[in-house]
Amino acid sequence: MAGTDSIARQIGELRRVSWHMVCGLSSDSKNISTKLTMGTAVSKILEHLRDDGGLQGKDIANIVSVSPATVSRWSSGKASPDLHTQTVIAELRYVVDRLSDFYTPDETRLWLHTSHPMLGSERAIDLINAGRTEEVLAVIEGLDTGSFT
Repeated sequence: MAGTDSIARQIGELRRVSWHMVCGLSSDSKNISTKLTMGTAVSKILEHLRDDGGLQGKDIANIVSVSPATVSRWSSGKASPDLHTQTVIAELRYVVDRLSDFYTPDETRLWLHTSHPMLGSERAIDLINAGRTEEVLAVIEGLDTGSFT
């Protein structure tokens, strides 16, 4: 049950991060006066996904089912993703953060794009896009506890 509690806490954190992203607040902000622009928040997360997740613009575009040009507009702050896409991006960021404890950015990118037996032979990126991030986090929790090799 401890693993279930940990995953529930992780999902709670994902929702909090998603809410702050949607509102344009920094993750540690408790005051509306520290509001960031949506474009800035999204571009910072996209930069993080590139740097720490090894993901390219086309990877992010494929994960959230948009064109690479759209991701480029988000990165430059010229446009903002819709609410569902913002949530997927926030969840992807959290997964990348967890994977960075175990893998290099290039290995993280490969892990996200590879079918896994522990994920029912599905790819993590597909599960994240389908709103099934909890399943991905459960496998990562297993990596953390040494359950999976």
